[in-house]
Formats: sequence, C-alpha cells, structure tokens
Amino acid sequence: MNLTTIIKLLIVISIILFSGCIGENNNINTNIKYNNEKGLTILVFESDLCAYCKALKPTIEKLKEEGYNIEEIDVNKNKDLAEKFGVRYLPTVIYIKDGKVIDYVIGLKPEEVIEKAKKYK
Repeated sequence: MNLTTIIKLLIVISIILFSGCIGENNNINTNIKYNNEKGLTILVFESDLCAYCKALKPTIEKLKEEGYNIEEIDVNKNKDLAEKFGVRYLPTVIYIKDGKVIDYVIGLKPEEVIEKAKKYK
C-alpha cells in the first residue's frame, strides 16, 4: 500500500465512524422532560452509530437503576434539541437542576458521569 491509499482508507474509516453523530432529521421528541422538573435531570445525547455512546450505556443504566431521572436523546431524531444545547460531540451528558444547566461531561468518561450525578443529586 502506498501513502495515498492509506490516507484514503483512513478518511473512509473516519467517515464511517463519525457519520452517525449528527443526522439530518430535525424532529424533536416532545416527550423529553427537562425544563420545569424539580431536582436533577440528566440528559444523555447519543447515537446508535456512536461506539463511545454504546460503551457509556452500562453506566447510564446503572444510574437509572439507582433512581436518577435520565433522558436519553438520539441526536439523529432530535437534531434541533442537540443544537439548542450546543452538542457537538458524542456522547454528551448534561446535568440540569431545577430547570438550569449546571454541568456537563463530553466523551466517554463513565467515572466522571457517575461522580457528577452523585454530586448534584
């Protein structure tokens, strides 16, 4: 393989890995409740095609089992909501308390996601 072929292969692999992060569909899921909730709500922006999002799933499920109010948001189906919250990278976890954004975690950082959830509960 020559250098040109390797570069083209890397570009194709990058496109495949990141193509599902933000889709074209602008429909907002109106069942997502975060704005007027009392207490802590955790929004998890994710995509089915995002490997890091899939790797974070067990952490999110654990927090749900512990009673945290978590809304999982597929950015491919909720592009407008992702844009509203300034989501550029996946996964993005946003912590909202009493209707206000108080913190966030970007990327695959399960320990930090748990730590901040416990901090703000």
